[in-house]
Amino acid sequence: RRLLGKLAEGDCEKLERLLRLHFSYTERVELAAEAALAVSEVGRGGEEDEDELDDAVYLARTGAGLRTLQLVDTALCYVAGSRAKPLLGRLLHGLYEGGASLHSVWGNADEHLKTCDGGDEPLPDAAEQRSVSEMGE
Repeated sequence: RRLLGKLAEGDCEKLERLLRLHFSYTERVELAAEAALAVSEVGRGGEEDEDELDDAVYLARTGAGLRTLQLVDTALCYVAGSRAKPLLGRLLHGLYEGGASLHSVWGNADEHLKTCDGGDEPLPDAAEQRSVSEMGE
């Protein structure tokens, strides 16, 4: 509730900032992934192992700010799941204007949740564990 209040104050300036961060980091991460694919194909003549290629792309995405993108998108999903209609409307409108969808935001947040889960190991922070379980519902 406190987060929603912060995002709503000042004509939703903080929500707008989150949307700008989403678009900025999405572009950076996508460009890094494309560059990693291009380098892998040129450098190895297309004979690179599938796992090595996936690892190279993931490392490039991570270096370009994947973790930050995932955290921003997790916050945006929290807004989308709230009952604050003005924030939700502003979020959907901002995504639409930028040519994105809530589906792509959820994909990044879901990827974050899967990497945080770590299988059978508990999450390091109880607050983050509650947040993950709320997002999954």
